[in-house]
Parts: sequence; C-alpha cells; structure tokens
Amino acid sequence: MGAKKISKNWREEGGLGSGKSLTPAIRPSPVEVTRSEDLPQLMTTKEAAKFLKRHFKYVEELRKEGKLIFRKYGGRYFTTPEFIAQYLETQANV
Repeated sequence: MGAKKISKNWREEGGLGSGKSLTPAIRPSPVEVTRSEDLPQLMTTKEAAKFLKRHFKYVEELRKEGKLIFRKYGGRYFTTPEFIAQYLETQANV
C-alpha cells in the first residue's frame, strides 16, 4: 500500500482523506473585548502579597486554607482584586 498522492487543489476538493472538510461549516465569531475593564485583573501570589503587604508564604497559606480564593491557570495560581476584597471583608468582621 503506497502513500496517497495529494493534489495541488486539495483544499477546494474538500480536504485530505475522506473528502470531508475538517473545518466546520460555520465558524464562531471571535469575542471582542473593547475595554480592559471587561477582563478580571489577575494577580499572582507574589503580587497579592505585595498588595496586602504580607509575605508571599503567608498568602500561600491563605490560599491553601481556602481563606483567599485563587484559581489555577496553566499550572499557576491567580487571584483577583474582588477575591482580595472579599477576604478583607471577612477579616474585618472577625
């Protein structure tokens, strides 16, 4: 069984192999972000520690204990100013 020859017009012919295109017939429209306020500002543990004027290991402990909310993206943990505000409110009530 030899290798299949690909014609120069393979895209117009519907792609490779079975003759079916691998691209969807309807592509979703891209999401447009017009202002930076539309995205949450993500802060690393070190950035959050600097903001809170605490050692980063203390902030890591807050994350591990679930007292300060962090989300994991790409193997790294991030928090937002909103999560920090929630944490500070709970500390003010204690």
